[in-house]
Parts: sequence; C-alpha cells; structure tokens
Amino acid sequence: MKVEVKGKIKERVQSLLERLDYLRDDDNRLIANIWLSDAGGVKAVNNMSAMDFLAEIAKGKLTSAESIMRCRRKVQEQIPELRGKNYQSRKDNEGNIKKDLL
Repeated sequence: MKVEVKGKIKERVQSLLERLDYLRDDDNRLIANIWLSDAGGVKAVNNMSAMDFLAEIAKGKLTSAESIMRCRRKVQEQIPELRGKNYQSRKDNEGNIKKDLL
C-alpha cells in the first residue's frame, strides 16, 4: 500500500484552517485531517487496519504531527485571521501567568 503526501505541508495546513475554522484550536483534529489526506482519503483508510495505519505512521510515511503543529503555529502567527477562538483568552491570561512564575 502506497501512501503519498500531496502538496507542501504549510499550504495544506493553511488551506484547512481557512476552510474549517474548528481546526484552528484543535491540533488533534488538524493532524487527523492531514493524515487522512496523506493516507489517500476515507476510502483508502477504510480499507486499512489500525495496525496498517500505525505502521504507516511508524515508517514516517505520514506527515509528522510535530511538523503539522509547527506549521499551524507559523501560519497563525503570519495570518492573525486564522487564529482560533482561544488565542485571545490565552494572550489575556499571559500576564497573570508571568506574574505567578516570578
């Protein structure tokens, strides 16, 4: 079974964030969407066992979760409109956390 990664990861992440705003605050769902695409879509994944899917991850044939999250952070840094709903509340709370650490 051949898994083919289509397109550059940054462009794929940006496209998903633009189309599906609920992915902006949820790395797990974003990763799942990228991996589904990497694995050939729903039909291909339906024909894979869980062990086959895990083997593809272990072999590095699916985009690494770390790369996906790193690209999401970079895209959201460069394009503020793609930041999630939780971004502002985290920024607002940042001062309190810094104060607590000191």
